[in-house]
Amino acid sequence: MSKDIFDGIEKLGKGEFVSIPNYANSKGEVASYVINGNITYQNIKENDNKKLHDCKVSDLFNVATEKNIEISIVFDAWRELTESSDRNLNADSENRTNQSKAQAEAYINIGKGLKLHKETEKFHLDGLIVSKKVIIEGNYPQVNSRPKTIAKNAIKKALDLQATKYRSFILEQDNCEYINLSGMTANI
Repeated sequence: MSKDIFDGIEKLGKGEFVSIPNYANSKGEVASYVINGNITYQNIKENDNKKLHDCKVSDLFNVATEKNIEISIVFDAWRELTESSDRNLNADSENRTNQSKAQAEAYINIGKGLKLHKETEKFHLDGLIVSKKVIIEGNYPQVNSRPKTIAKNAIKKALDLQATKYRSFILEQDNCEYINLSGMTANI
């Protein structure tokens, strides 16, 4: 990876935009993204947690009606989402979910959304998706989700939880040739 990327990342201001043109993912999809860089994931988790706790019963009834799912399943899905969110905000990382602990242990944070995967030694750039334009459709398998999973996804959408828009992009030439940040183009 080029030094320009490190220099550009260092210059990112809070909430500054990064363009990732023609990014190819593992499913064969090619898309151009604009992400909000230098975003603190902790803030996203805290804001999403507040939205979950402030959720109105009417929001849950709307999800049940829209998705034709029993209200008891929707309430159970909301309870599980809220409990998981609470656990992942715990100051003691040992009390967090296994998935949260595994994510924290897998990377070395370099700064401002840039991290290095310890095992693969690949650089990842994290950010909140602002826009996405699909250029080539990917090959995604059909998933037959259970009602509770459908309810969880519908709740996340209804409450506009930002963590669902937070992505990690692998910065290597197989995925993209360059990114635009801080007013400059940086080759991978």
